[in-house]
Amino acid sequence: MDVSIILAIIFSLILISPSMMDSFAEDSNFQCSEGMVLVYRINSDKYACLKPSTADKWYEDGIAEPIKQIKSFEKNLYNESMNPRQTEYPNHLGFNDLHIEAINHLIPSNDDSVLDMIVHHHCKVYDDMTAACLLFPTGMGDQDKPYGIEYVIGADAYASLSEEEKEYWHYHKTELPNVMATLPDLTSEEAESLMPVLNETYGKVVYFWQIGEKYPVGDPFVVIIEELYDNVALMTEEPITALINYRAIDESRQKDGLAVIDINPDSETFGDILQDVPVGEGVLMHHPFYNSDRSKLYNTSLAGERLYRINIHDYTIFDITPIETGSCVVGEDMIFSKNGKKFYLTCMGSDNVMVFDAKTDRIIDEIFTSQEKNPDAFTKYPHGISADENIDRMIITQTVSPALDDPQSSVTVVEFSTGKVLSTIELAKNPDTPSAPVEVLFHPEKPIAYVSGMLDGTIWVLVWDEETQSFEPKLVDDGTEREHSWPLDLNIGPKGNLYVSFAIPGVVNEYSLENPEQPKLLRTLPAQQGAHHVLFSPDNQYMFVQNNLLNLDGLNAGTISVVDFKTGKTITTLDNFTEQGMMIESLDLLMPNSNAMVTVSEN
Repeated sequence: MDVSIILAIIFSLILISPSMMDSFAEDSNFQCSEGMVLVYRINSDKYACLKPSTADKWYEDGIAEPIKQIKSFEKNLYNESMNPRQTEYPNHLGFNDLHIEAINHLIPSNDDSVLDMIVHHHCKVYDDMTAACLLFPTGMGDQDKPYGIEYVIGADAYASLSEEEKEYWHYHKTELPNVMATLPDLTSEEAESLMPVLNETYGKVVYFWQIGEKYPVGDPFVVIIEELYDNVALMTEEPITALINYRAIDESRQKDGLAVIDINPDSETFGDILQDVPVGEGVLMHHPFYNSDRSKLYNTSLAGERLYRINIHDYTIFDITPIETGSCVVGEDMIFSKNGKKFYLTCMGSDNVMVFDAKTDRIIDEIFTSQEKNPDAFTKYPHGISADENIDRMIITQTVSPALDDPQSSVTVVEFSTGKVLSTIELAKNPDTPSAPVEVLFHPEKPIAYVSGMLDGTIWVLVWDEETQSFEPKLVDDGTEREHSWPLDLNIGPKGNLYVSFAIPGVVNEYSLENPEQPKLLRTLPAQQGAHHVLFSPDNQYMFVQNNLLNLDGLNAGTISVVDFKTGKTITTLDNFTEQGMMIESLDLLMPNSNAMVTVSEN
């Protein structure tokens, strides 16, 4: 969403809660956010909100004292000499449009505890789709001074920046969780409606004052926020839990199944299987998918019941429930409607897409048209699936038969609201070489879809034409020119770039989407043969690549590559799974917020 939308939402919240703007004047006690401790800084006569562990350290070092409340504002809010009439200037009061609290915003000199200090962002939203936030790291008292400013822009403005300039900006969708950002003046319902808007913006932080200095001496400087929480991440030893699907490959393991593993290379349990859940012989568990609000986790399978609901609590699997999939054969990929009411499952072996009620997990419809009935608009060997509800279109790839023969070279276009099959679009650089489109992914903001051609090494873009109500296909990259083939997974990841895994030789290509219609190759990141599913650590410090495609010879390294995202170099490789009789089929994070969301099996 554009930053301009923030303005409408914020003003609507103010209208709903008219007392929000003067809440500080009415309240004589100032309190920190939940989980933080208010302290008085002896050496600077200031106040700060800290984590309890940091507060204890400051007490021990004699630089702070605990305190229960701060004195209220004096009768006059403004300087009596400079502003004797106590005049308020409405235009300047706009910096109260939004109040955000966040940590990991201060550069430590010799004291890392400043990373835990809350920096208050007081933001004003402008009509040109930008916002500016004054940054207050010492507190919110009348005499606290702003140390810097964060400028906020939307995705379109970010895309127009040079690659060099983009290095100074952070993507709020990945930054906000890592700085523990909160909206303390809003209710949970108000904050929930605002966060999706903030997530799709970008920020640049400029300081003219170093924490600890009496005055703003020296040159202003830009703070790269990712580097601050990357440094914190380097010190963390907490597990990064991930879910793998595996197939049994020798007699030591009889059943295919799921496992929870730790993929944080800094953790003591790195590489350990924290939980192993066999599901059944020959079920070929394939890929996990979260629903829209991440309250449910589903898992497709190439055999077995085709689809399962996985119930997880506290990063532990406690129930696996098969779901009736009707005529579906070989369950592959899933998507969910924005309103959370439906989900869709591609069935590569039965040429159809099953439509489910997301509340009951029951089939309510089927998308299918045979090639014999309509050679210009049909579904065949459907695998990848993605939708843009703004243009009422869904795209489904036509890949290969379950026997891995009869490769296709087209994608199917479906009217999302009705499930009506509208057309097929051919994607082949050479009529004599089938492309086998395998995955498709819509751009998060533009009516543009990206498609990977598995067998001819190609990346395609489908650009929506509003006038003709159709897509224009364009070949944008041919990996075979670099000896890259078998492109598989598509991801929009860090910096809003496109990441595509190539199973041969086993790499991940990073493309800039500055021009969404023409992805530009930036760099090639290492993996191993069979490079398939790609994911990133929550702080974007690491990239993880699962290296295996269907246990095919030459495409089945059976490992997980751990890559330092900043340097682009492999840190380590998890390579002990085959020794345990398992071949990893997929890899996905167990999202932290799914920890508290439990789905109870229906009786």
